[in-house]
Amino acid sequence: MEDEIKRVCRLQRDDELTFPHFYIVSASAGSGKTYTLCMRVCQFLLSKCIQYNDLSNILALTFTKNAANEMKQRILEWLKKISLGLLSEKDKNNLIELLSLSFEEIVVRSEKIIDLIFNNFYEFQVSTIDSFMSKIFKVMPFETNILASNIKIDIEEIIDFAIDKFIQEIDFLELEEFIKVISLNNFISFNPKEDLKKNLLTLLNLENKKLGYFKENKDIELTLDKVKLLMKNLALLAEESLKRNFKLNGKIKEENFYKIIEKLKKPEKNIINVIKSIYKTFPFNKENGDDYIHLKSEWEKNISEIYAYLPILSQIRFQPYIKLFSKFKLSLENCYKDLGAVYIGNMNKMIFENLNEENIVKVQFCLGSHIYHILIDEFQDTDEVQWACIKKFCDDLLSRNGSVFTVGDIKQSIYSFRGADYKIMKETIEKPIKNTFLLSLEKNFRTDGVIIENIKNFFQKNISDKVLETNNISGLKDFTQLPSEERKSSGFFKSQIVFFDEPEDKEILGNKDIKVGTLKTELLNLVYELSKRYKLSDIAVLARSNSQVNLVAMWLIENGYNVVSESSMDIRDRKIIQEIISLLKFIESPTDNLNFSIFILGKIMNKIFFDNNTSQDEIREFIFLNRNKNLFNSFKNNYINLWNEYFKEIYFKSGHISMYSLIVLIYSTFKIPENFPEESAYLVKLLEIISEIESKGYVDVNKLLYLIEKDKNEFFKVEISNFTDAIKLMTVHKAKGLEFPVVINVIDAENNYALLDKKKLDYNFFIYEEKTNSEISKNLLSLLHITKEMAQKNNFLNEIFCAKEVDCILDDLNLLYVAMTRAKFELYNFICVKKIKNSESLYNLEREAGEKRNVIDFRANKFEFDNFKVDCESLSEPLDIEKNWKKKDIASIKRGILFHKILERIRYKEDLLNLDNITELYKDDIELFEPEIARKISSIVMNEQFSKFFSSLNEVFTEVNFIDKRGNLFRIDRLVIEKDTIYVVDYKTSLKEYYKNFEREYYLRQIKFYMKVVKSFYRKNTIGIILDIDNMSQEIIKDG
Repeated sequence: MEDEIKRVCRLQRDDELTFPHFYIVSASAGSGKTYTLCMRVCQFLLSKCIQYNDLSNILALTFTKNAANEMKQRILEWLKKISLGLLSEKDKNNLIELLSLSFEEIVVRSEKIIDLIFNNFYEFQVSTIDSFMSKIFKVMPFETNILASNIKIDIEEIIDFAIDKFIQEIDFLELEEFIKVISLNNFISFNPKEDLKKNLLTLLNLENKKLGYFKENKDIELTLDKVKLLMKNLALLAEESLKRNFKLNGKIKEENFYKIIEKLKKPEKNIINVIKSIYKTFPFNKENGDDYIHLKSEWEKNISEIYAYLPILSQIRFQPYIKLFSKFKLSLENCYKDLGAVYIGNMNKMIFENLNEENIVKVQFCLGSHIYHILIDEFQDTDEVQWACIKKFCDDLLSRNGSVFTVGDIKQSIYSFRGADYKIMKETIEKPIKNTFLLSLEKNFRTDGVIIENIKNFFQKNISDKVLETNNISGLKDFTQLPSEERKSSGFFKSQIVFFDEPEDKEILGNKDIKVGTLKTELLNLVYELSKRYKLSDIAVLARSNSQVNLVAMWLIENGYNVVSESSMDIRDRKIIQEIISLLKFIESPTDNLNFSIFILGKIMNKIFFDNNTSQDEIREFIFLNRNKNLFNSFKNNYINLWNEYFKEIYFKSGHISMYSLIVLIYSTFKIPENFPEESAYLVKLLEIISEIESKGYVDVNKLLYLIEKDKNEFFKVEISNFTDAIKLMTVHKAKGLEFPVVINVIDAENNYALLDKKKLDYNFFIYEEKTNSEISKNLLSLLHITKEMAQKNNFLNEIFCAKEVDCILDDLNLLYVAMTRAKFELYNFICVKKIKNSESLYNLEREAGEKRNVIDFRANKFEFDNFKVDCESLSEPLDIEKNWKKKDIASIKRGILFHKILERIRYKEDLLNLDNITELYKDDIELFEPEIARKISSIVMNEQFSKFFSSLNEVFTEVNFIDKRGNLFRIDRLVIEKDTIYVVDYKTSLKEYYKNFEREYYLRQIKFYMKVVKSFYRKNTIGIILDIDNMSQEIIKDG
């Protein structure tokens, strides 16, 4: 029986809670979702009046490892701050409101909980849903007959192998029938093998996200026979009407009508196309007499029957794949078995089908915990199978007076392509069980008020018609978000129309003067302006697709900006690395004309040719004229000087020196780091990879080339540190859950259902799940091919088609919402089109409001060691959770970090004039750890013995990150360069005498190492300085 949902305006205090209960928190962007989840966990752990609240009784589930780690870290940080008295007044008051304890009691309990977590960390259950399901699966061998030791999560190589093996072993006649059927349905495949492989994988992924199973429809052949008979009836009716001299409807051409009759008589080919060509209404003009009435009635009756069969006929296109799919699944399982593994891509479904009341208890026993309270993050992103499994646990714990706490936001449901189903959260709200509470978080702690107001106007006024087309499913029409009072009037919002490039239909302009810029020009101008007010790392550019992200990344890099892009993390995607690989391939095989051509036509050699007055056109002509010869020999003969200077040493040393030395030689010979400083991170990563390969005993370049071709893991991914001063580029999907001071959105209007009416859906298949209430029979999945034209002929298909249209609009509305709600201070939306005609309906979206922020220019200093560009920015240092920290230890570390951060901003004495603005950035930490920091900083900078370290007569760099010859990354607090001497300065705080003695040797080794590396780069006299901030003293370490 459904109950009314209880709406609450805050989390209830522990002594107000009634059990069992189901809590749903609807958390708009920036409203403190993670904060609320962590508060809830802390409330339950610390409470004295909540039953079954041991560590092992509470389970928190998230969707990503990062989110799980963040939640763990936040909870531990909260507990530490409570026990150490470091909570802000606001957080302290929030906590007191949730617990019926005095704060002194809360502190005591938090200390005990911290000890409990560190002594029993395995009981601290914050994990991803996938990780939790995997644990369940491994303790269910009594139902699945699988040994836990044999269980392996999906291995891509095994799946690829299974598909290839299946295609090789498939019966020739079966494959021939498959090709014949798909060609009959106007589905021409130029590579049937690859097409089959792709579609089998698609079916596998689709089925694993649904409770049902794909099954061959045995009714199709019978239905086809019936439809063909009905079509022949139509042909007879048409011929009979013509015999009676009925006149065709004026819009119908006679020659076309006779063609249709022939198709109806022999409907052997694509039957769906024949149905599309049939006239729904009787195609003859109205006549008097019973014959006309009879023939018209029979025509409409036959048409109606044909349309009734459309749901089955719409399965024809995909039926060849479905037919082979069940055999493929068996082949896949056998391949895993042959390789000593088990395929568990459908792990969640197997759990669901085997999980009952009895073995839920067994599972919890085997897991070593009895769960009473479940918390679920990103509830709107759960898929059908995940929720079906988790719901069984929820039902069980609710029957034992437990609780369920879910947090989500339907407005941020953007993962439907992965199977996420927002309807689960919606239905939970609309059909609540007993004791269900709904808490809506309406205050926005992330974004300035002007931005919030304009985002609301965008959805609730500018495109409200599109929101209403979805029946306001996600709540965008009437959502409320309130900024904090002090930020109510701040913030900057701008939306403008731009063309991706020159408009494709610019001829329609005629003499009209429409001034609309191109995306590249407008974006680069904006970034230039922003870079004067913000660090580059404060700026994020978001786009819908990786291809758009890569395009923007290319523009920015070409203009000298550092970028961090998810899609550019793999060094194999970098053009310069690809050219180096081509050079290596040529060196390994000198007759390889292709790779030699790629290298000499690339960017690396283009720089060399330019310096030597050789044009690319000349090189292209050289390649063409020598295409049938050995290019390497021809190049050596025609460009002997270039060969001797750039290729000879590399060519003859290859095979006689290490891979690492060979790559370093290539770098230096072709001046790659110097010519392409923006590629430094990727060049260093290549050296790291080679170093790792060599450490495992591989010295052959072929091993590197093999890994480059075959490796599918994270081996070639660059980990960009948080302190890199670079513009962040990513897709909107990757940006979900993140926030940035400035956001620039690249919005592809022509591929967004929420902005422009698209004539047809991009989808050509629709999944229909026929649900059964039986415990024994399983749901059946059907894959339907539906066009808008077909949908209009059948109500069942129309419902499916219209639902998909709504979902497409909803997905794109939500994508816009997520993109716009990442910004803290400034938001820029470039609404991009390719055609002028598409821009005309979008001008109402252009808007500019608010004031730009006057940010102090704290951009990272940059300098170069040899050819490597180094970015220098502050590094955040999180507390180490594995150490038993005491209050004074943590305060000391935080205080030290604070001094580092402020001194980073002060290069010269003159910067003290800006000290008030600098300290304002860290005012909360200053109040907690060092109220007198401004005075102390001034004393240090103005102290005569330290004067050279802050003198504008010297070159000064702060928080310098540098790379040694092995590619390792280090950091120096301050580097001071005089004419003949370099000072390497390392700050220390809170150095007591015993502490100095204990760690002095370590500090000396550290700074001597820094001096050695700096000297190897700069080749100047180097002096190390350990600067004791608290005692206003220095220890000088001389070179040698």
